[in-house]
Amino acid sequence: QFERSGGLMIIVPSTAEEIGFVYGVRPTDNLRVIDARSGSLLAQLLFFVLYGVKRALGVNVERSLNISLPHGRMAYDPPDTKSLSSATINEWQCIPDLEPCAAWNNTFGAARCQRYAEDWAKHRSLILNAKPERDPFSELTEVMRDRAAMRKYFSDTYYACSRDQGQRATGRQLYVCFGAATVDVYNRIMESNRYAMLDGVVLVCIPMSESDYFVDPADPTPPELVDAYRRLASIFIPVQ
Repeated sequence: QFERSGGLMIIVPSTAEEIGFVYGVRPTDNLRVIDARSGSLLAQLLFFVLYGVKRALGVNVERSLNISLPHGRMAYDPPDTKSLSSATINEWQCIPDLEPCAAWNNTFGAARCQRYAEDWAKHRSLILNAKPERDPFSELTEVMRDRAAMRKYFSDTYYACSRDQGQRATGRQLYVCFGAATVDVYNRIMESNRYAMLDGVVLVCIPMSESDYFVDPADPTPPELVDAYRRLASIFIPVQ
């Protein structure tokens, strides 16, 4: 259905570096990066890669709105609340804060950036039992309400490719996903753009997980971070 509606799916070969596979990024491309965890590591690395590509193209990235902050499938976009109950609501794993990465700042000389919708999410209750002093029913009601609000926010601002968002007419919508995040992003795009054409929407899948880049993803070493950055930077090149 995605491709019949005009969307395009690109699967980056796992041997991309060896075979010289590259994917061109244009100045007008609207970029979104999603990893299969919390948006704290791989999405951060690729965000900085694509940030550099945009700057190489002469884009004023600081003022441009066409590169979104990193996102992860365990970050702030909850599942549909319609089918949830108090027994199933905690099946979604939400990681509300950036996961530690002790070597990052010294390796790159800069801190990681916040994740997409972080400012919006920090004022909402997304995790059940986070407030033990609350009445359980009241907390459940609040969590369900806030998750529904967050899901709508993502549907309207992150996945609504077919609506006029100011930049839609000037460039492609590129969703670059790592591993298992691809299925989630595909489903969210289809859900948020029902009966709409998806021409110019590109789903780029990198079939790799954190363990493909790091011996211990919870504590990557500086050489591993540099090598992961280099490998990702070898895939995405600037094109006019």
